[in-house]
Amino acid sequence: PLNLPFFDDFSYSYKSPYPSSSYWLDSSTYVNSSFAIAPISLGVATFDGLNKHGYPYSINAPVNFSGSADTLTSNPINLKATLTHTYSASDSVFISFYYQAEGFGDAPEANDSLCLDFFKPSINKWNKVWGVKGYNPNSTDTNFYRVKIAITDPLYFDSLFQFRFRNKATTSGSLDHWNLDYIQLKHFYYYNDTLLDDVAFVYKPSSFLKNYSVMPYNQYNRTVEMGPKFRNF
Repeated sequence: PLNLPFFDDFSYSYKSPYPSSSYWLDSSTYVNSSFAIAPISLGVATFDGLNKHGYPYSINAPVNFSGSADTLTSNPINLKATLTHTYSASDSVFISFYYQAEGFGDAPEANDSLCLDFFKPSINKWNKVWGVKGYNPNSTDTNFYRVKIAITDPLYFDSLFQFRFRNKATTSGSLDHWNLDYIQLKHFYYYNDTLLDDVAFVYKPSSFLKNYSVMPYNQYNRTVEMGPKFRNF
């Protein structure tokens, strides 16, 4: 199992569209750097109605149907003990993350949702601990919202603890988007610890080229193809 702290900000979106197997068991969400508006850092995991291959889960599903779609399940995490410490609720163990509805995609409807579950290994049971219904953000609501949840139930303090995110969506296409970013699970993580000590890019830099994002070197002419400005965030 993994040891604390657990952290993933999907900053590897430039090289893989799948969640890293170092952290996650499944790969149905789409890791990218283009669906989110003002992400916490470069790269998010996007939940929609498509499977890991980019195909609809049920292409004939009506647009008013909302069913189980993507999941993002962590690898087992050791919440039992280290060589020097045994975990308990008094250790202030929290999970935190940021989510955004729609982004540059499609707004989730009221019958859609994004949920978080915790796993109790000793009784082989998943428990829903958080969820949000779909909604249509207005033109000024492009925010990522922060969620922070304490882990206090003794049955979670196990060497094979897991958590998972899942969504309900119209399963006939790339619809009902949620963007997830900056997932942390750690101990001695106090509730009023809200500041991110991180200097990060949030968008890919613009191309140095005027008309293209990439081109063969033997076709490159500096006076013709060099862009007039460069931008980074």
